[in-house]
Amino acid sequence: MERQGLKYLLLDPLPILREAFYQGIDMLKASYPQYSWIGKELNSREAREALKEDPGTAPGYQLIWLHLDPAKQEKENPFKLLAAWQLHSPEAHIVVSLQQATIYLIRKVLQKVNPHGMLALVDCEQAAIGAALTAVLRQEVFYSKTVLLLLHTFFQTFEAMDRADYAILHEMDKGTPITQLPEKVLLSHSSILNRRIKLKALFDLKGKTDAHLLQQAKRLGYI
Repeated sequence: MERQGLKYLLLDPLPILREAFYQGIDMLKASYPQYSWIGKELNSREAREALKEDPGTAPGYQLIWLHLDPAKQEKENPFKLLAAWQLHSPEAHIVVSLQQATIYLIRKVLQKVNPHGMLALVDCEQAAIGAALTAVLRQEVFYSKTVLLLLHTFFQTFEAMDRADYAILHEMDKGTPITQLPEKVLLSHSSILNRRIKLKALFDLKGKTDAHLLQQAKRLGYI
């Protein structure tokens, strides 16, 4: 039987993720001997340069796996890079791994990408990687355990919190001074104050400080 080549692209993989990825492929070889996995790994700079050098002939991939590092995300736009590669591989199965899984980041990924798979780095062991790769072959969706638990928490406050609430928590967590929040989240001082009061009530923190609010939001995985 002729083996089918399944082409993949790993964007910004960590060494630990790379190792687990290839362990997952090795695990699948016995169950799916008809597939041969071929592809490449690129960091953000290499991926951008590859598109600039050869924008018309970038090969089509069946799998594009993007690793998101929050520290890099503040300086770069990984979603724009992913969208550029998707133009050349519109049928690709998109998987995103999160170096630090939070509800804020999961919500952003779902809005920007809506991937076929999402894994928290803490879940990226051989079994989970193997399950995600199996989902690629079966054209199914796969979320890792930590992501599913955070999604469950997210839906508990789905109607009570909107984009602005998450933006306020995110900026406060970054250390943005309260006086600078209006220019960051595009709301007035009074609106931001009212939202902080609402969030404290939502998290059962009436009368507590902003530090208590951030502590609770972190404990629950929102930020």
